[in-house]
Amino acid sequence: MNKRFVTIGGLVLWAGLGLNAYAADAAVPAKGTWRLNNWTPGDAAHLTLGYRNATTRWEWGTDQPLEDLHGLTAEQRHSAHAAVSFTMDRDAGTFAFEGSLTLGLGRGDFRFVPDPTYARKLAVLGYETIGDTEFLGMALRDVSLAFASEV
Repeated sequence: MNKRFVTIGGLVLWAGLGLNAYAADAAVPAKGTWRLNNWTPGDAAHLTLGYRNATTRWEWGTDQPLEDLHGLTAEQRHSAHAAVSFTMDRDAGTFAFEGSLTLGLGRGDFRFVPDPTYARKLAVLGYETIGDTEFLGMALRDVSLAFASEV
């Protein structure tokens, strides 16, 4: 088997398994909480997303390039206090964030809106159909269509 095919298959499987508990509750909306730490070196901020309900809890975090956080300005990141609204686009969908920042530390709520064309484009590339619950995992890990076409 081609090593790259195994890699993308593993990512899809990992994304699906990592969100099994999320998938088990079909009524769960794709929303949760976020935290941001702008006190990181370079042109990135540490972004953490979390979800919790009565039976499920997960958290994911990474250093996210500031250029990917559309609508979040340098003035907001460095102000004493600012209300913020920004987005992060992925091929699988868009994360929309609402909240506040205080001295470079922020928190609030997010919602994820899947891109309905993503699954169709993966199918054209020869991949199996993904379900609604896999969209979030693929977006969190930024599994792009360009990556999928290369493997």
